[in-house]
Amino acid sequence: MISQSQEAFLTDVVAMGLIDDPEDEHARVRLGAAPETPADVLAGLATDSSVLVRSAVALNRATPAVADKALTTDPDERVRAVLARKLGALLPSLTGEDHSALAADCCANLRVLVCDEAERVRAVVAETLKDMPDLCRDVLMALAQDPCFSVSDPILRLSPALSEADLLTLIRAKPAAHTIASIAARPVLNETLCDAIAASADDMGIRAMLSNHSASLRESTLDQLVAQAAGHTGWHEPMVRRPVLSANSARMLAEYVCGSLLQVLAARQDLTPSVLTVLRERLTATSEAKPVAGKPQGRRDLPQNWPRAGASWHTEAELIDAIRHGDLRRVSVVLAAASGLTLDAVEHAAQTRNARAAVALLWKGGFTMRAAAAVQTMLFGLRPESALLAGPDGEFPLSRQEMQGAIALMAKYGPEV
Repeated sequence: MISQSQEAFLTDVVAMGLIDDPEDEHARVRLGAAPETPADVLAGLATDSSVLVRSAVALNRATPAVADKALTTDPDERVRAVLARKLGALLPSLTGEDHSALAADCCANLRVLVCDEAERVRAVVAETLKDMPDLCRDVLMALAQDPCFSVSDPILRLSPALSEADLLTLIRAKPAAHTIASIAARPVLNETLCDAIAASADDMGIRAMLSNHSASLRESTLDQLVAQAAGHTGWHEPMVRRPVLSANSARMLAEYVCGSLLQVLAARQDLTPSVLTVLRERLTATSEAKPVAGKPQGRRDLPQNWPRAGASWHTEAELIDAIRHGDLRRVSVVLAAASGLTLDAVEHAAQTRNARAAVALLWKGGFTMRAAAAVQTMLFGLRPESALLAGPDGEFPLSRQEMQGAIALMAKYGPEV
């Protein structure tokens, strides 16, 4: 229904010869869409009772800023979405001093739309501005911090206007659950941003970064993530497929992954012959491995006071299984039961972050150095570069006397059982 004020306005429009019939909606739509329509007429049509007419005015590049401002609060979100698309597309052309006032008005209207209650409207603004340079910075930052994925993701993932400082701030603040994952999928990620994502401990974000082959990951950063990967199975495949993988990372990954991923790892062409030999041996051992008799695989419900050393399930397969599940409690229990030390002694040793103690525990428990890197990084919390590695033939890197001394020190915290 046309209001009295609108009826009076349309009577004037008819008198001007712009339309013949004020009730003709199609004629009003054509008038609202025409670039030559006078500004004051477009402003009047911005409050027309017809959604189609108001949409035509919202889409018209000639519509004055005052009419656009009225349309930012239009009762129909479809009209506001059309306006958002037009303003976003119009903004890049409003450069130079001649257009400074128009650019300011355009940004002011976009600021209103960025706070729109309808996700659809905000998403249209984001989609329109995602590839554009920094023409309205506060609008871009507001979009980047929007809690809705459809709004913030295009900006976080693609906007060239977000600086490294902006992205680091967003990574630390993490305004939405998907923030870090969206940033991690950007076409180019430098080492500083990768370090920040790795330090965030955001599982989804780290997985997205590992899957992003344009991400410039430092070797040390990737090694640290590999050391934490036992409890993050979603990281395994992207790690195995990283363009560059250090020998140390490849060895540690071999303890976590199995099946097709281990095959992919063993088929890499960028690893040294010695590392490939270790991987192929691991592949062979995995294919030949049999379940431990009398114990379901993957069991985690081991009691704290497990029987003394010598129980039939104290095998390397049990230890590796606990590592693959990221079950640090079970790793500690297996090491304690196999070595004859108390669980308290093993857990106290792990808190010392002593690589010699970790190696000595494996030796005392009758294990090989196969799980050494994982035990040192996972349970003892050592950085990969600080871990003690096996010798060329898999021998322990410490002398028997050194390992006996380390065991004696651990036993002082709790007697052997």
